[in-house]
Amino acid sequence: MAVTEHTVDIRYGSSFSKTDPGCFFFSGMPTPYLSRSVENVFYGSKWCQLTNLTLEGRIIGSEPVAGENLNTISILNDRKKILSGFSQSFQKLGVFEDNTLRKQFFGCIVKDLNFSPANYGAQDYTISLEYYDDDEFLGTFGVLDPSDSVAFNDNQDGTVGITHTVSAKGFTTNASVGAEQAIVNAKNFVENRTGYNIARVAPNFINGISDSNLVITNISKDINRIDGTYGCTVDYAVQTGAIGEIPISAGHVSIIDASVNSGVDSDYVEVAVNYSLQGDKYATASSLRASQPTTGTLFKIATGAAGIENLSSIPLALSVDDLADTEKTIKVNASYDSNTIYDFLGTGVFFDFNVDVSTDDITDQATVSINGEIRARGNNREQFNLKSGYYHDVVSGNLFNYAEEIYTGINYNKLYSHTGWRLNPEASSLSVKMDEIAGTVTCNASFDNADYIDTYKTFSYKVDTVPALNKYSAKASCNQNGLYGIFNINANSREKVSFNVSSKANMNYYSDASTQLFLTGMHNYANTLRNTLLANAEDLVIQSESSNAPRINFGGGTQQDFDSSISQSYTFVNNTSFYQ
Repeated sequence: MAVTEHTVDIRYGSSFSKTDPGCFFFSGMPTPYLSRSVENVFYGSKWCQLTNLTLEGRIIGSEPVAGENLNTISILNDRKKILSGFSQSFQKLGVFEDNTLRKQFFGCIVKDLNFSPANYGAQDYTISLEYYDDDEFLGTFGVLDPSDSVAFNDNQDGTVGITHTVSAKGFTTNASVGAEQAIVNAKNFVENRTGYNIARVAPNFINGISDSNLVITNISKDINRIDGTYGCTVDYAVQTGAIGEIPISAGHVSIIDASVNSGVDSDYVEVAVNYSLQGDKYATASSLRASQPTTGTLFKIATGAAGIENLSSIPLALSVDDLADTEKTIKVNASYDSNTIYDFLGTGVFFDFNVDVSTDDITDQATVSINGEIRARGNNREQFNLKSGYYHDVVSGNLFNYAEEIYTGINYNKLYSHTGWRLNPEASSLSVKMDEIAGTVTCNASFDNADYIDTYKTFSYKVDTVPALNKYSAKASCNQNGLYGIFNINANSREKVSFNVSSKANMNYYSDASTQLFLTGMHNYANTLRNTLLANAEDLVIQSESSNAPRINFGGGTQQDFDSSISQSYTFVNNTSFYQ
């Protein structure tokens, strides 16, 4: 049976106009009973007031269906109307009397809708709603479960870590003050409160911090659109004071630690310095790099940590981990030790060598051997560049000087009283090993005081003589077979002298494409030998001459030293026999 008139009418939806599809009213159905209860919500103090609305009513079938004996279908239709009318939350509920709005509730949330078990006759139902009255909202309207917390942590390294967390749960609002979704309300609440300043809260046990020195290290957000929750956590780092001569600077914090290592197994005291520069999340990479420490600053930190002044100012090792573009950090690690040889020499690279001098008492020949390694500091690549350059620029041209200084002081002056043979400037052997991967350069060279000629690494000669001999002639007997007589014919054979000159020439002195330059020197020496030994020879005749020398491609730069030799043979008249 339909109810045609209502003195009191309840409407629900986005509109209260009965002609608007967005308005639901209990057309033809009895008006349900409306009850209301309120409870206060506290978050520290009163935050808001929650109102619970309950609609209790009965349906009996507002529109009879033709041909049905019972009102089963009619009740079903009414039930569907109610379910459809209250299918959406965050609508408004209005109470009308004689078509006049007496009370309205905005942003109602449908919590529950129940029908009693019945298929015909009458069926009871209950609708539970809740809403937050903006007039009774002392906090931020549209926000529940607000949280705003700050945590401090003393990092024990001159910095303080600050964590600021803000979170909230929003609900969808549809009220006279405005309509907004739940997640938007929560987001607006959180982001309006994100950002820490010292004036809000600061512990008494931490001093020396200010807002200008706060450095944001991380920002994380937790967003759940279904639950309408939004949270934001911002991590800060702040430097509490100057570290030695390193002042507090806006936009970054400096974190420094140092360690000292020494002991009976260590020749030197070693100090390691780890310097971390943490920039603000929004700092530019260029500004962070402009603030990174110099080696001079690191050296001051090292001397302060060790408590000693005689550390080497040249780092034993230095590395930089630059993450300024991604993580806003720059880490510099350096180590120093008390080996001050670099400072004493005034250079970052030197040749560390030992010299061994040995003398053969039989041949009276001395040999000077140099074995050493070029030492430098830095990473392998930098060391190799320094060492290889130092070898070519300094060591290679001074190996003889190093050897001669020791040889002259020991052998030449002390043992031989200035009468010994001088060292050959050309090394008898030379080995240089350059390991680019390991960053090492080692050198071994030997010099001796054997006879030498300038510009030749080795130079030797040999004289072979076939002496003049009396000539004899054997003649057969005329009257007896097998008998010979030997007669002195009173003549001598020609004496033969052979000169063999061998050398190892140094290409550094013979840089012309022609091999005649160094062969000329050998010819001159052979002529000197001939003139000295055969100056008074009669009827001197050259019998043979040959030379052996490689053809050198001087432009290639691959051939350093080469062997060569000259052989000459002469004959002459010697009136005196070898046996006379």
